Amino acid sequence: MIFAIAERRSAPLSRAGRIAEIRSSIFSLRKCDTVRCFQFLFAAAALLLAGCGGGISPDWTFSADDRIFSTPAVAPDGTIYFGTDGGKIYALTAGGSEKWNVAIEYPVRGSPAIADDGTIYIGGHDYFLRSFSLDGEEGWQVEAEGPLSGAIALDSEGNLYFASENGFVYSVSAVGEPRWKYRARGQIHGSPVIYRDEILVFGEVRQRVLALDLSGREQWVTEVEGPVVATPAVGENGTVYLGTEAGLFYAISRTGEILWQFTVEESIGSSAVIRPDRTIVFGAEDSHLYALDADGRLRWIYAFSGQLRTSPAVDRRGNLYFGGSDGVFYAVDSEGEELWTAGGSALGFDSAAVMIPDGSLYIGGRDGKLYSYSAVGASADEGWPMYRGGSLGRSNSLRIDK
Repeated sequence: MIFAIAERRSAPLSRAGRIAEIRSSIFSLRKCDTVRCFQFLFAAAALLLAGCGGGISPDWTFSADDRIFSTPAVAPDGTIYFGTDGGKIYALTAGGSEKWNVAIEYPVRGSPAIADDGTIYIGGHDYFLRSFSLDGEEGWQVEAEGPLSGAIALDSEGNLYFASENGFVYSVSAVGEPRWKYRARGQIHGSPVIYRDEILVFGEVRQRVLALDLSGREQWVTEVEGPVVATPAVGENGTVYLGTEAGLFYAISRTGEILWQFTVEESIGSSAVIRPDRTIVFGAEDSHLYALDADGRLRWIYAFSGQLRTSPAVDRRGNLYFGGSDGVFYAVDSEGEELWTAGGSALGFDSAAVMIPDGSLYIGGRDGKLYSYSAVGASADEGWPMYRGGSLGRSNSLRIDK
């Protein structure tokens, strides 16, 4: 099914607005008679449901064995790869049919990376980084010293960079040979991001942001307020953007100086996304999506009823797409106005959405389903900075601006 974006009605209410409208009227129930109470409840239900899915359904869903926290990666031939909490790695066709799966018995929350030669790399909670061929045959393994739940960065020579939750950053060659290991002070819950084959940037729980060169040598360390659990985004001039659990969002120069900070009411666990017009967008636990300009000035806020724990996908027009903890899939335009909402996971989304150039969107749900959506006229640029920085859904931790 292809989504047709309907014309906006005057003063449309977002889903959060519809919920607020119902809550503001709830006290009238105390004064109404039985008939009026039933009339009110019926109208309230209709108001809430109208637009919660907007009549829009996924193009297709695929039922996996367990919850999906892994952000999908998409190969040039359209094959979709992701992992599950049940310890399986899946490959699906662009139409949602299973091509193969491999069981490793431990949760796979990491996001796959796909090399130019088609090799798939993915980490698991059993501490192993694995490589797979296009047909699902396992290649080499590298053992880390802690669970691997993030994404993998690839440099231009095919070397891999990844972090374990217990505070180590690793680099291995394309054939699995260890290159170096770096020990941070605290746990690392996000993923490392490469900028121009020059520096590798990541944050740690002990309130620091670090940059290493690609040989593993420390370049700079910047202290921030609050634990960092999100993956950084890196702009075309090397500026690093990320938020903390203290509700502060930072812009840090490519040499480690804090340029500005922006404060929100709640924790920021969402990774930022940089739109084509250089607007920076991120979500917070206060159920808001924030858009800032390159100087840290607020452009707009979009309120919704869940939380965003990953980052939105963005198309060439700057429209944003994401799944919330409330199980709704949202589309928001470049000015922060709701385009549409769609039904989704009853248990919520913790995976980031991935958009490929034809406008198809893929996202995993806590209910163990992979969802496919699409929007008329939408398309993703090959270089768009999606979740954890990748392009084309192929390396969800890589961000190299050209």
